[in-house]
Amino acid sequence: MFDTYQEIFNNRAWSYHQAMQSVPDARRLEFEIALEYLQPETGQWIVDMPSGGDTLNSISMIPQSTYSLLKPPPSLPGIVLNHLIAGV
Repeated sequence: MFDTYQEIFNNRAWSYHQAMQSVPDARRLEFEIALEYLQPETGQWIVDMPSGGDTLNSISMIPQSTYSLLKPPPSLPGIVLNHLIAGV
């Protein structure tokens, strides 16, 4: 049994990371739907703010010129942020 949120997060994060390593395209459709909805244009950008797994970066349909990876600082362990943010 886990006693703290950090223990729960670490266990879930490890399981999720292992699953994404085993089946890298598992979330492809989810990201495709988000990109279709967002429809980023020239001058707009997509920011991936994950909990450290770099999942979105492995989806090759995103042009690198519109993609940026931001990792949360170590002072915010277990932070969960949306994967896709479109901005101007």
